Amino acid sequence: MEQTAIQPVHGLIYGFVLDGHGGGRQLDWQGVRDWQPADGYLWVHLDRTAPESADWLSTEAGIDQLICEALLAEETRPRAVVIHDGVLMILRGVNLTPGSEPDELVSLRFWIGPSRIITLRHMPMLGVRDVRIELQCGRGPKNAADLLVEMISRIVDRIDHVVGALDDAVDAIEDEVLAGKTRDVRARLAETRRQAARLRRFIAPQRDALAHLVNERVSWLDGRHRAQLREVADRVTRLIEELDAASVQALVTQDELAGRTAEQLGRNTYIFSVVAAIMLPLNVIASFFGMNVGGIPGQEHPWGFWLVVGGFVVIGLAMLILFRKLKWI
Repeated sequence: MEQTAIQPVHGLIYGFVLDGHGGGRQLDWQGVRDWQPADGYLWVHLDRTAPESADWLSTEAGIDQLICEALLAEETRPRAVVIHDGVLMILRGVNLTPGSEPDELVSLRFWIGPSRIITLRHMPMLGVRDVRIELQCGRGPKNAADLLVEMISRIVDRIDHVVGALDDAVDAIEDEVLAGKTRDVRARLAETRRQAARLRRFIAPQRDALAHLVNERVSWLDGRHRAQLREVADRVTRLIEELDAASVQALVTQDELAGRTAEQLGRNTYIFSVVAAIMLPLNVIASFFGMNVGGIPGQEHPWGFWLVVGGFVVIGLAMLILFRKLKWI
């Protein structure tokens, strides 16, 4: 799955100078340090956990210390804050690590300005990888706003796939319950509801962050890009609605499963009650014939046993007919 992943070198995953035509020139650490705004728009993608990343941000990047602390914080929540003519933004995207859970969203931190964008992550992220591949193919973003919109759109695209797969899983479980295939369904329903709740927890503030960014005044963000961001925010709203619908559908399916289980239990209990009602008088009669005392009817008769068995059959059939006439069964 991660054939195109790049291992960070001293904290630098990759850096690009955009050529303004959809492509970019890749940089190493020295190239990042030597970059000047006149060279073109700079994108630096860093490993948040590497000490070199923290050192560069604090001593060489030329950004406020409060911004550095927000970019390097351990715990984050999706949000967008405009500071002067730059944007501090934290989003969540799909984890690229093999074997990770589909609802395990990881954070991506941005510092976006008119001449450069700095992004930090801890785990590989699909949306960021997509943008890097587009740049290498010459079909990527051309400026700051393009890069921001493209990256956010790619992140939301990947989340959309996860939410769609979750919807399909709920539909499949519902079909199984309606078809009477209830084996291991309860655990899968609980896991699906857990995933939906976890996704919604991070996607809802992501929508608010995008809506906030659309309404902020930033010089490098024009009307076209604002409209694109507004469209992405609407897509995130739709994803939240789909998650809510999936949660409700899972809850309804769980209620249906509980109802079917209770109905099956009631049916089995009813059958056992009918069988017990038929067998009770037969057991009483049999208990008399099973006493070890003299005078048992038919004790010396050669057909005594079969006469008793035949009597039991007749009594059982009579009670069965009586229960049917009384509409008890």
